[in-house]
Amino acid sequence: MSALGEGGHMRFQMSDSFHVLAALALCSGLLLSGCGSAPPLPAPPKVLPPDDSLIVPGSRIGSVAIGMTSKQLLKAKGSSSSSPMRYTDAANYSYDQLRYSVVVDDATQQVWRIATSDDRYRTAEGVGVGQTELEMRADLGNPDQTKDMGSDTFQYCYDKGLAIYIAQNKIIQASVFIPGGVCE
Repeated sequence: MSALGEGGHMRFQMSDSFHVLAALALCSGLLLSGCGSAPPLPAPPKVLPPDDSLIVPGSRIGSVAIGMTSKQLLKAKGSSSSSPMRYTDAANYSYDQLRYSVVVDDATQQVWRIATSDDRYRTAEGVGVGQTELEMRADLGNPDQTKDMGSDTFQYCYDKGLAIYIAQNKIIQASVFIPGGVCE
């Protein structure tokens, strides 16, 4: 797990638990999900996405898509590997062996955010875990928003529904969310 460094900032190491990275990407967005500013979820897909290694901003990571039902998630990924991290109105299911995390809304039982720290998953441009910030910017352009998370960790948000987390100049996680939704 992570530890607090000097000044109370979180210190991240590449060996830290995936749960910490998932929480970093998902917690603050969950707190805002019920405030009515988030766009509605798309209808559940009629056909499950392919089981590939593609990150599609605003849509999916591999075989899990935004808007799919909890039944579809269960069919695509099986049961999560640990107890879910509970929030007021959602649950974060982690698939540790896949270094994958999925947030399901309690009211709709639909996926609204997906995150991965697995370097097998890449965008169509080739952006994924392990690359440098310069490589990310060369392939995706400048982010629409940047947030300094402290301890040399940054969140880069693209309005098309992609968040990239970088620590010590390397991508450590990518997540997708509804375009126009909350990035954090």
